[in-house]
Parts: sequence; structure tokens; C-alpha cells
Amino acid sequence: MPMIAHTALPGPAAEGGLRLESYRIRHGLQASITLDDKYCTFPGIINGGIISTLFDCHGNWTAAIALMDLHATPKPPLTLTYELLVTFKEPTPPGVPLVVKSHVTRVQDVQEAGQKAGVQVDMKLYQAMGAHEKLLAEANGIFKKVGALRAL
Repeated sequence: MPMIAHTALPGPAAEGGLRLESYRIRHGLQASITLDDKYCTFPGIINGGIISTLFDCHGNWTAAIALMDLHATPKPPLTLTYELLVTFKEPTPPGVPLVVKSHVTRVQDVQEAGQKAGVQVDMKLYQAMGAHEKLLAEANGIFKKVGALRAL
């Protein structure tokens, strides 16, 4: 499956970005990343804003790819975060393999009066621990289509 490369924090062309690389899975995307301790708020604990940024970036791309597939367009549309709720289950440690998984739960394609097409996405962040994964955080987001095709 082709990789969808995107960089979060502070922008796509930034040298110091997170370099999140997502791959298609059934009804969503999956990414693997290891976060350096420079993202820690306290020793051994990754800042919650960084985790929220991972979910924001990953969810936006999940929504854009879902709309691209729905309309069979060559590139995904521009989507922006409308709503994002993050729940932290366990502190996220630095320097360990992490997995972000997303799943599209609803696509609202019909543009009703004053509404924009939107996609609801559920996401989970796991610490990869050999054959199993430990849930660290989860998020639910709504991402709205705001423009034409994005440049990749």
C-alpha cells in the first residue's frame, strides 16, 4: 500500500517536523512513530499537545483520503479540523515505538444548507509492545472539507 507522508509541527516543509508517515488500513490509516524526549513536558512524559497534534494530523489525512476514495478523485481534498476530543489513558513515554490507528465512522457527503462535507474519525494511540499494544490515548474528530484538491 502506498504511504501517505505528512509532517506535523510546525508545518509540512519544516525540518523539525514529526515526520508522521501513514499507511492505509481497512476503513482508515495507520502510522508508526517514535517521539524524542524533546517533546516531554515532564521527564518521561510526552506533552499532551504533541499527542493531540498527532491525532489532528492523522485524522485530517484519514478524512481527506476517505473523501478522495468516495469521489474517486486523483488527490484528496483540503480538510480542516472542526472538532477534536482527546482522552488520555496513560502517560506516553518517549523513545518507544508508537502506533496511531484511525477508523472512519461516518461520512457526511451531502452538503445541506450551510453545511460542509465532513468525516468523523475515531483514533487510538498505542505503545507497541511486541505482540500486543498498550492503549495510551484515544480521540474522536470531525474534519470538514473546505476546498478543492490539495497539492501533495
